[in-house]
This record gives sequence, structure tokens and C-alpha cells, in this order.
Amino acid sequence: MSVNENLDTELKDVELCYKGMGIPFDSSPDEVERAYRSLTESFKKDLLSPDSAKRLKAKEDAEFVGNLYDKIRNSVNYQRRLKERGYAPDEPDSIQKGETKPRGPVIIQRICPSCNNLINKALKICPICKKRIYSSSFEKIWVENITSKNMLIIVAMLCCLAIVILIAINLGDILLFISHLQK
Repeated sequence: MSVNENLDTELKDVELCYKGMGIPFDSSPDEVERAYRSLTESFKKDLLSPDSAKRLKAKEDAEFVGNLYDKIRNSVNYQRRLKERGYAPDEPDSIQKGETKPRGPVIIQRICPSCNNLINKALKICPICKKRIYSSSFEKIWVENITSKNMLIIVAMLCCLAIVILIAINLGDILLFISHLQK
């Protein structure tokens, strides 16, 4: 394959990527970035969905759009437009401003201890089994055992303990007072 054929193939591939992102081929780097951010924002809602099929589809779509965006950014056409605007190649305007390159929504997930399904780590209640998820064993003990009735009992016990400690501290004085009363 000659160099011209490689360039033609790349231009056709990149043009399809632009179409896949819903923007014209002559879009500026800013327009490409805006379209990418807009598309990734549209997947965030489905990535947080309790429906695993929706989450999987949104994840696949986000990866697909990320691949389109990377292919556009690495294209000769995009790099040429960046140079025309005065930016260095491989550095879009957001990186020039000190931001990191967007890579799509990152959702940290964990396994529900009750039903073993993959869920969003930020959730406190599993959307599948509807059971509470605790971030630590201390939180679990606190939430399950410290009710208003238990708190009342604990406060009463602490008050009794404080009275016993005060009596023990002043026991010598109390005995001396009783001995003076008996005389």
C-alpha cells in the first residue's frame, strides 16, 4: 500500500468517526471536544442505572465514543487544525489550559455483599436486593445497634457510673461524716 492510499484510508476512517460523533468533518477541535463531552454526559445516567443491561450498553457506547474521539484526535486532519489554531500537536485546548484529557465517565463499582451483583460504589442501598450497604464494620454496628432506646439505656448507665465514681472518690469524706453523726 502506498502512502497516498494510507492517507485516503485514514481520511475515510476519520470521516466516519466524525459522522459517528454526529459532527461535520470540518469541525474545529473545540467542536470535537464539545461533542465528545456531550456524548459522554448522555451515558452517565445509564451508567448509574440499576438495570445491568442498560449499564452494559452505556459502558460499551462510552468506550465506542472514546475510541472515535481518540481516532479523530490522532488524525492528521485534527493535528493540522490544532496547528492552524496555534496549539502544539497532540495537545488539545483543554490540556493547554491545564485540564486533563477527558476519557469518558469513570464509574467506580463494587460487589454487593448480599447479592454479589456489580453496583455503583456510591450507592448506600443495593438497587437489586434492596439491602443496605455499609462502608465499614463500625458503621454496620453503629447503625444496627445504636437505636434511640439503646441510646437512652447507654446514657442512663453512664449517669449511674458517674454517680458511683463520685461516691467512690468521696467515700472517705462520707464515712467521716457518718462517724460524726453517730457520736
